[in-house]
Amino acid sequence: MKRALKWTLILLGVPALAAGALAVDARRRALHVIETQEQRLQGEIAALRAKRRRSRLLEGRDLSGLDRLPCPSDSFAAGDVGIELGHTGQDSLKAMRVREALSLYQRATQHPTPLRPDELLTVFGVTERCFGEGGFRAYSWRHLFDTKALDSLGRLLVQPGVGVADLEQIRAALDALLAARPALEDVLQAEHLLDRAEVLRVYRARNDDYGMLQQAPGVPEGFSWRVLVVKALNQLDDRRAALFDAASPSLEEWGKKAGPLARQVNLEGAYTRSNLVTNAVSIIETERLALCHWRFVQVAAAVALFRAEKRREPGSLQDLVPEYFPELPVNAYDGKPFDYRDGTLRTPPSTSGPQFEWSLRRP
Repeated sequence: MKRALKWTLILLGVPALAAGALAVDARRRALHVIETQEQRLQGEIAALRAKRRRSRLLEGRDLSGLDRLPCPSDSFAAGDVGIELGHTGQDSLKAMRVREALSLYQRATQHPTPLRPDELLTVFGVTERCFGEGGFRAYSWRHLFDTKALDSLGRLLVQPGVGVADLEQIRAALDALLAARPALEDVLQAEHLLDRAEVLRVYRARNDDYGMLQQAPGVPEGFSWRVLVVKALNQLDDRRAALFDAASPSLEEWGKKAGPLARQVNLEGAYTRSNLVTNAVSIIETERLALCHWRFVQVAAAVALFRAEKRREPGSLQDLVPEYFPELPVNAYDGKPFDYRDGTLRTPPSTSGPQFEWSLRRP
């Protein structure tokens, strides 16, 4: 009887000890992966920041002297906040700063006297500084601000007293700002870094207020949060790879391919949310709209400068080539040209996407 009991304990105990040893080893290896991921994240953050371009619009400008702008300029003087704070920290703070800049702009444009060109360009520069490398929410606010500020140029270009020097300054600033806008790939990469930072924050803080993880660790993970976090990080990398593999020179095509990826996330067994994949379609579509708007305003500024310098209307937009553009900009939304007739610049009615129409005749 005792011998049978001894063998029973051995038969049950050895597998249990082996399973326990495997679980300890899995947790040890998971911790190593997490530490490696944290180091990798910091390296990728540094690489993304190194790629960030600046328009230099604020160099040499005395922001403290802009007393017509009803928001103190020193509210934008705080240093960059680390992307490692994740969605609940860094991204939200960037969005809040851009929102503050948008509020500044909206209040400033209600002033009885319109902003001067140098003041408007300073507001552009302040917003660019605020934006940093935030994810989708900050990017959305940046786009909203750009839309409001770009629209104001339609009023400024036809103001009496805005001469050749002012128009040249506006054109140069628009070119610099457009060149300094983050590439779409970098915006998507920033969202991916925020996803990973948030998962790592959940592990270190033992807190998931943002609801990033979709499930608690179970039997497959040995009830280990470490193992679950590693699985979540690997899943985020796989989703990022799938999205970038679907990349296309045509933003329209890329957006169409990104849609099924977002739906797939909802169907598969997900360890974590993926803000990158969920927001990818919105980010790509917003980029199409933004580039259309920027190109339209570039053409409007060139028409205003042509008229100020030549003292006549351009016969067609082709008159702007090659002196003002090496080749004529087209609507970035669908690749079709803009139309200029009778002093009005517009997107043709047949054009898909946003419709713009600006009268460029001076009152």
